[in-house]
Formats: sequence, C-alpha cells, structure tokens
Amino acid sequence: MRRLFAVALFAGLLISISTQVHAASPASGTVSQANPTVSWTGGPLTPTAAGCSSPDDPTCDHFQLTIVPPPGGFTVKITLTPLDDWDLSVYDPSGSGEGSSGNPPGIAEIVVLANPVAGVHTVSGAPFAVGAPYSATAVLELGAPPPPPPPPGTQAVKMFQYEPPAGIGASAGEPSIGVGRLGAGHTIPNAAMYIAGLEVLRVTRDECLSSSRQETDLWVDRTAPNNSLVTLDPILFTDFRTGRTFASQLGPKCSLMSFSDDDGENWLPSQGCGINAGVDHQSVGGGPFPASDPIGGIGYPNAVYYCSQDAAIAQCALSRDGGLTFGPAVPIYNITQCGGLHGHVQVGPDGTAYVPNKNCQGVQGVAVSTDSGTSWTVRTVPGSASGETDPHMDIGPDDKAYFAYSAGSTYVSVTTNRGQSWSAPINLGAAFGIANSVFPEVVAGDEGRAAVAFLGTTGTGPVYGTDTTLDVEWHLYVATTYDGGATWTTVDATPDEPVQRGAICTQGTTCSSGRNLLDFNDITIDDEGRILVAYADGCVGSCSGGGPQSGTDGARISGQVGGKRLLDAFDNQPPAKVGVRATSIGGVGGVVAVEWFPADDLGTPVTGYVIERAADGVNFTEIDTVSATTFRYLDPTAPGPNTRYRVHAVSAAGQGEMCPAVPVGNAPEVIPQDPCQAPGVQITEDPAGDQTGAPANGGLDLKAAFIAEPWIPAEPANDDLEFRIQLHNTLDPLPPPNGFWYVYFTYRGVSYYVAMTTGDTPVPSFEYGRVDLDPV
Repeated sequence: MRRLFAVALFAGLLISISTQVHAASPASGTVSQANPTVSWTGGPLTPTAAGCSSPDDPTCDHFQLTIVPPPGGFTVKITLTPLDDWDLSVYDPSGSGEGSSGNPPGIAEIVVLANPVAGVHTVSGAPFAVGAPYSATAVLELGAPPPPPPPPGTQAVKMFQYEPPAGIGASAGEPSIGVGRLGAGHTIPNAAMYIAGLEVLRVTRDECLSSSRQETDLWVDRTAPNNSLVTLDPILFTDFRTGRTFASQLGPKCSLMSFSDDDGENWLPSQGCGINAGVDHQSVGGGPFPASDPIGGIGYPNAVYYCSQDAAIAQCALSRDGGLTFGPAVPIYNITQCGGLHGHVQVGPDGTAYVPNKNCQGVQGVAVSTDSGTSWTVRTVPGSASGETDPHMDIGPDDKAYFAYSAGSTYVSVTTNRGQSWSAPINLGAAFGIANSVFPEVVAGDEGRAAVAFLGTTGTGPVYGTDTTLDVEWHLYVATTYDGGATWTTVDATPDEPVQRGAICTQGTTCSSGRNLLDFNDITIDDEGRILVAYADGCVGSCSGGGPQSGTDGARISGQVGGKRLLDAFDNQPPAKVGVRATSIGGVGGVVAVEWFPADDLGTPVTGYVIERAADGVNFTEIDTVSATTFRYLDPTAPGPNTRYRVHAVSAAGQGEMCPAVPVGNAPEVIPQDPCQAPGVQITEDPAGDQTGAPANGGLDLKAAFIAEPWIPAEPANDDLEFRIQLHNTLDPLPPPNGFWYVYFTYRGVSYYVAMTTGDTPVPSFEYGRVDLDPV
C-alpha cells in the first residue's frame, strides 16, 4: 500500500515538473495608448530545434502581454532580439496562434498584430539553437485615420455572379482570369480566359440576356493539350497589352505551360519555367521591358517572367521570346528578408517588375526589379502587418502601384516611386465591420482608377483553420477608386448568400482534409473596363440555405453590371443594352408582361425605360415610358403572331442601345428574383393538376408563390411584405369563386399565415396572422 502510494506521488511529481512553464522577466506587461511600449528578457533555455507547440509549451519561454485596444485601428509590433537562434510565436487569449516568425541565427524575430482583440496574449520564445538570453519589446502603434468619404456623386459598382452550367468548373480552387483589352488578341468578342484545377475555360457573357446567364453565357473548355495531365498549382496570365494568354500547371520543379494568341483556339507549348526554378507556388506575369534594357524582346514585344519559391529563397526567370523559353532563375529574396509564399508577379508600364510577399520582417513587402529581373530589392509597406494570404498589386498607366493586403481586414496602400515610399494604408472593409479577410486582388485601369476584391467576414475566432462548422459567413467584396487611391467605395458583391461558411484554411497542404478554396482568387477588367473577379464558391447546395460548407469549390465570375468603369473611354456614355422577355399571362384581352433587368448605367444613373412594340415585327412605336426602378410592364393589347417588343434605358448621357426584339412567350426566362422588386423571391412551386377535384376546379391550381419587400423611393422607411400567388390556368383576371389559398411561413420559431379567400363572387378578401392566434 505504501509502495503504491509512493509510486502515485512520484508520478504526480513528474507530471508537475513536466508541465512547468518558463516565464520571461518580467512575466507580464500591458500595452495601451497611454503605455505603448513594454520590454522584457528571457532565457537561457535548453535548445529544442523546434518551435513552440502551444502557449503553455514547457520547452519555451512565455510572456503574458495584455493588450488594451485604443479607439480606431492600431497594430502591436512584437520584436524578439536573440543573441543566437530563437523562434517566436504569439497566441491570442483563446490560445489560437495569431503570428509566428522563424529566422536564421542572429536575425530579429518580428510579428505585427493588426487590431488584435483585448485581453491577455501569450508571447512565446522557442530556443531553436544554443538558447542564450534574448530581449524583447511590444510596441502599440495607432493606425491611419479613417479614410475620407468618397467624393459626392460617386456611384458604387454593381456586380452579378456568373455561374457555369452543371459539369463545368466543379473544382475551382485557385482560379485565375485574364482578358486582352480593347480587342487585343481577341478572336471571340467579349471573351475572358479562366483557369482552375485542370480546366482552362473561355467565358463569353451574353450582352442582351445578361442576368440569366446559365442559359445564354458560354463556358467552353479550351484546355491546352499539355495542361490536362497533372497540377499542383494552376496559373493563368493574359498580357492585356497583346492578348497572349499563358496557362501553367505546376509539376515537380517546373511546370507544364502553353500560350495562346487566339482565346484558346490554338496553343503552343513552352519550356515551362526558368532554369533551376523553385518547386512551389509558381507565378507568370509580364509587361514592357525597361527603357534601359539593351536587348528587349525577340519576336514578342514584352517581357515574360516565371517566378517560384524554394524552402529558403524565391526566384524569377525572364523570357525574351514571349514565354517560349526562359533564362536562369534569379533569387529575388531569401529567408532573412521575406518568408512564406509570394504573390503574383506584376509588371508596370515602365518595365518595373514587382513580386509581393505577406511577411517581410513582420510587415508586408515587395521585391522590385528595374533591370529586367537581373537584380531585386525588397521594400516594405510602413503601417502594414503580416497576413494570412498573399498580397496582390497592380500598376496603372501612370506607374502608380496599388498594393492590397489582408491583416485582419483588407487594406490598400499606394506608391508612386516603385515602393520607396507608400501612402498610409486604408481599411477597405471598415464600412462593413470586416474583422478578417483573405485573397486580396487588385486591378488597375486608366490613370487613377483601380479595384480591389477580397473575401471578408465580420466573424472572429479561429477563422483561418479547418473548422467548417464555425458560425461565420464570408462574402466577396469589391472596392473601387477613381482618384488614385485617395478614396475608396466598397460593396458586398454577394449580398444574397455567402461564398463560404465556417473557417477558411490558410495553412496550405497542412490543412489536410479541412483545406478549402486553396490560396487565392484573381481579378481583371474586360476590354470595356468592367471588373471581373474570378473566385471559388465554397458555399453551394445546402450551404447556400444555411448549412455548413459542402467541400465543393464552384467556379464563379463576379462581373460588373453597373457603375463607373475602370476605362474612362466609357464615361458619360448612354446605358448598356437591355435584355427583354415578353410573356402572355392570359386573362381578358391577352395581357402581355414585358420584363427586363436593370441596365448597366456606365456610371450615369438611369432615369427611365422606354418600351416599344411592333405589331408586324418591323415597325416599332413607343408605347410607354416607366421609371428607373420599374422592370415590368403590362401591355393590355392582345398580341398577334408577329408582335415583338424591345426596351431601351435612358440616362442623362442619352438613350441606350437596344437588344434584338423578342416575340411573345418565346424568350428565355431571364427575370431575376429580387426581394426588393415585385414579384420578389419565389418561395414555392407546385405542379399542375393537383388541385382539389382535379381535373375540375382549374382556377384553384396553384403554380407558384412569391414574397417581396418592395423598395419604394418615396417611402424609404416602408417595410411591408408583399405576397403573390400564381395559378396554372386562370382564364380571368379575378380568381374563381369559393376558393381559398394560404401561404404559411415561420420566422424565429413562430408560424404565420397569409390567406386569400373568395366567396360566392370572385372578389377576394385577405387576412393574415399567427397560426396560434386569431386572424388580423
């Protein structure tokens, strides 16, 4: 008995010793606006040749840092200065990792936290080698002031989600998109090239039926012959100046690459990479050679770069013959300068090449070359903080570069001197309360114009992990500037349903089965200056109705269908074409419903729509004009066999073009389900012939029910709900006598109903109420 007790006591002693946590000196401290700096020391400790596994790892040194957030944005910069080799990890109050750094011996370890939550954070030092003492500091710095409001009259862009038909783009993580501008390289009008997985798709949007799209847009497989075999990373790049499109699929140590000058109709295989290229995360980009380059292009006017990374360095190789062959890979930074994966290579009009990185000594940075990739210099963005996903940048025709990065929310900073100095970062998610974001993407248009797209969430906690059941929603946001980055306007491009529910894992292949959406999205503009965002939709099927994400990443393009464009040639132009359908809805006189979608206003607000009819299909006359918020017109004139309709939009810039006229009842179903515009969102559909007493009582045969909360400009506070029912074969404008129709719905656990009834006469009466109470 004593021996057993002694063994148990000894075991308990071992457990106590094994869980002892090493504390720094002092063991804790606080940073706040009033006390912005705290310092401490640590070590020595026994070397472990490993990082910290948790905020209570007994092999590490720990400092308890209390953060008191000031009003507005801020950062906390944590610096560990070793005598030899220590690694640094930082954990939030819940114990989740929020930053780490692991540099070679003698190099300071830096982690910058952007807007960290209030509470006690654990700063942990791991004695990777030797374990001699170190010193450390945490400094709280106030962020840039809130961005100024956009200039008066600035219109937000309007975006629409284009979906491919079933069987195409079903696994679309890491999409890229490209368009040759102003007709460069186009054999197919209005075509965009899109890659994800092993598919290269050519997407052509229908200008006239531009809101049904699944039936009228074309998603055509144009995969290069050598691109369909294997992929570790898919990348597509279109040189918008020439229209040449490059499609690359990463393989071990190189890639399978081809290029096309005719929108994917024909492909020419390429060498695929630079000599001694890196093994991961390849990027292809290009643009003009610097004026100082003595050689320039050989058979192709622009430079083409292939960049990739190895464990400790990243490299870029140059092609002078349009991507057919590449020279040797040149290091652009090493692990003492920047770590992790790099973003996509971009080239400015002056020939400067840029490769962004999410963590260059704790802040965002970019490797810059002004001599055709012969040498590179790392430049960092002051006021930034390292993030979870690659930053992205693009360069305007005035050589102004726009750099977007995620560090909590998504921020943008601008440089006019190749990264030697930067504007104060602007928080693009502030208006929506974005707490976390991923996949920032930038495209520049004409001088002073640019757009940034990103995925964002107001949710907090372990949102960058593998918990797909986490109660957070991610949406796609698009921000635009027309004044060179001084002001930005951000919109939710996917307001009706999220792009993802739960966490988005940003840890690459270590995400295991929880990996989703992969590493990036992409953005471009078409040859008319409209923004196109390629993204992977991880919220399909039951997820769109409120369930967890499905594990499927569907191909999507968010396309601009309203607002000022990024090419100024399309400013002050009449509205775009209007797609129409005309359908006989029966009843006395053969009423025809003429319906259409809101016109792309090109930045000048639409003031109204004009409806025209031709009884003979040729000679059109104007039959009515309706307001800018009306998208449905009822024509009481009975149609003949040759009756045709068309509609055009009007704005202060003039009358818009018209799409081809449509016959009655012979146009595709293109009317959107808009909860703010009658008839609203369809909430049920019922087959024909199942009414009481069928086949008699056809006037009772319900077809569909709709709900809307119509927007009334004169009554902005109006919050009335409007229910509509549709019957299969009503032959009169009034419902039949002695009928009743009920719509039931549940809101926050309470069941309600709306009812229409008719008595001996077909004059309807209405009532509504809770199912468990008397009617109203």
